[in-house]
Amino acid sequence: MRVETSVRLGLAVDLLLAESGGAALVVLGSHGLGGLRGAVIGSVALRVAAGAFCPVVVVPAHRPERTGPIVVGVDPSGSGEHALRFAIEEAAAVRAPVHVVHAWHDGPLVPEAELADIGVTEQRELDAHLAGWARKYPALDITAQAVRDRVASSALLTAAGDARLIVVGTRGRGPVAGGVLGSTGNALLAHAACPVVVVH
Repeated sequence: MRVETSVRLGLAVDLLLAESGGAALVVLGSHGLGGLRGAVIGSVALRVAAGAFCPVVVVPAHRPERTGPIVVGVDPSGSGEHALRFAIEEAAAVRAPVHVVHAWHDGPLVPEAELADIGVTEQRELDAHLAGWARKYPALDITAQAVRDRVASSALLTAAGDARLIVVGTRGRGPVAGGVLGSTGNALLAHAACPVVVVH
């Protein structure tokens, strides 16, 4: 029975990944075929989110209706910029505010006295980066927050509050969920109370 379930899961993942090549979006529930008992998110959702060729939305099974902002995590990578574009375009389409979160952390030898200055610099750079988007979408309410937190998923979940959507990028694409989404994507898919979009 376990082998049969594994085969069915593999076929489902293969089919969804193949279809994602020509799709604008793949939408999945957080639990699917043969989900493990006690697992917060099914293996199909994790594997498709990791390997799809288009953005993937994972919707939790039990979620309250939320009217808060679209929260997006950004970093210096190209995937962070793709996630930001997706979030802003989606927010413009549904007339929702956008809250941009950048988690930063200090090195082990940074004196405590310098942390405030680092925080100010991180916030200033984030605001400057978003200035172009604000000019392009002047009617959109865009807020930004640079947060000192070594765990980016923690910063995003804290900022999410009543968010209607969380948007994040990935580090790449491949067959192994844990090595592609990374700890941030995996943690958000497992713990977010609202839908999470993974943008490749």
